[in-house]
Amino acid sequence: MVNNKEILRRLCQKSNEARLVALENELQNNNVKFENWNNMAVRIPGAAENVVIVTAHFDAVEGSFGFNDNGMALVAALNMCQQLPHDVEIIFTNDEEKGGGGAQYFLEHSSKHISGCVNLDVIGCFNQIYLDCMNCSAAAALTNCKQGHMPFNDAWVFAEAGIPSVCFSSGPAEMTFQRGIRAVCSTLHNGPNDNNINLMNFKMIPEVISQVRNVIELMKSA
Repeated sequence: MVNNKEILRRLCQKSNEARLVALENELQNNNVKFENWNNMAVRIPGAAENVVIVTAHFDAVEGSFGFNDNGMALVAALNMCQQLPHDVEIIFTNDEEKGGGGAQYFLEHSSKHISGCVNLDVIGCFNQIYLDCMNCSAAAALTNCKQGHMPFNDAWVFAEAGIPSVCFSSGPAEMTFQRGIRAVCSTLHNGPNDNNINLMNFKMIPEVISQVRNVIELMKSA
């Protein structure tokens, strides 16, 4: 049985260099084929030339363990690695906290046609999936996700390039989307949600993965 808490503990180191090493070790230990793109992106390739990508950034702000931003998203993406369709790739990016540098690097160097981007960012706490449909109108069909607009995340980089993109996050069910986002953001980085592993809601991981699969199908059929 997968122990997501232990995976999270191994991944969330207090330097981005150590986080990258931990991520690569996790992939190697699970026999997952990957490519390191100049330490700016780690790609788990799909066989197709037309792909939907699932992204999660591995960097954290200085001094933070980054359990929620963005360790839990890394764990969710790792859970998906062994059952990827041939036309889906997973991309772990660097420098999201510095304006999306890893996402931009990947986009500039990818030779494949990217038909959609599903970004996972801050999925670790509370009890409700939040979804920003961005420029992917088909994603609005996911009515069991609380929908609204999120602050900057890697999906913006792909959306600005005209790629249908969405971002999944999580927040308190009892709040409106925007109030919930503000509440979550106030606890990130060097706050409690990023530095206390016991605040993570591991039930969010399979719930988010299920919605990621749903939105990928919506993107493919749009």
